[in-house]
Amino acid sequence: MKRLAEEAQEVIFANKGDKKIEELADVMELVKAVALLEGKSLDNIEIIRKKKSDERAGFKKRILLETIE
Repeated sequence: MKRLAEEAQEVIFANKGDKKIEELADVMELVKAVALLEGKSLDNIEIIRKKKSDERAGFKKRILLETIE
């Protein structure tokens, strides 16, 4: 998991464009590896992602909830 955090940081600090996309590809490769270790696939993750997005509207509007009171 430490490696996944490192790769996520590289995405954050990469310049826009191809470098950022390359770093995202690295993150996806690690996500795939972790899923396989858990006996799951990217398809399983996509089903969960879609369900959560449908319920919570995802991140399309870039709205960030900072606190709940």
